[in-house]
Amino acid sequence: FCRGTKSTKGSIWMLDEQSGRTIATNVYGTDDATGESAGPGEGLAGRVVASGKIEVHRASEVQNMKLAGVDSPALSGKNMVCVPIKTPRHTVGCLLLTGKETAYTEQELTMLEQCCAILAIDIEDKGFTFRPFEDRKPLVQVKGVVKEFLSGEEIRQILKGVDLDIYPGELVVVLGESGCGKSTLVNTLIALLPSNASVTSGRIILDGEDVTAM
Repeated sequence: FCRGTKSTKGSIWMLDEQSGRTIATNVYGTDDATGESAGPGEGLAGRVVASGKIEVHRASEVQNMKLAGVDSPALSGKNMVCVPIKTPRHTVGCLLLTGKETAYTEQELTMLEQCCAILAIDIEDKGFTFRPFEDRKPLVQVKGVVKEFLSGEEIRQILKGVDLDIYPGELVVVLGESGCGKSTLVNTLIALLPSNASVTSGRIILDGEDVTAM
């Protein structure tokens, strides 16, 4: 979304139906809003989730605008757009982009609304419910995994202390640049390692059982 609109920062916010708060779950850019939350109608994210309507703001209009609750940072002089993620039943979250040098175009806004609509359909189809504070046990746990490859006489470190929890029913997507270790991480989890690779340190736990050495 950020690259497609030339936005420098972006975040996805999801509604926790148990607490009624909208929480930042995915963040792109320099300002880490992970864990920030907004009550109903609170801040830009809270307003859009409560109303179910897109908000677009030009940089000249933005003065001390809060993204979330009272403790979240206030932004000024930024082009901003916040798009609701709406299922047929209700709004489950929103996509928030900022930092574009020019105003968002109608074509970009249409693209963002269509993408959020597709995301909402997928959420509705899978019956996804966001419950961040529910006491759940991870199905897969990756704890401080370091992986090295022997390349000739050189040892190359591909994974550098990876930590990851995957819960039952979750859909996990691994993203990153070419060569950053995505395939290595996935192959590590499913035990498809070449003979010249080894888990140097860390643990992989599957449903409570340590399977690192398997």
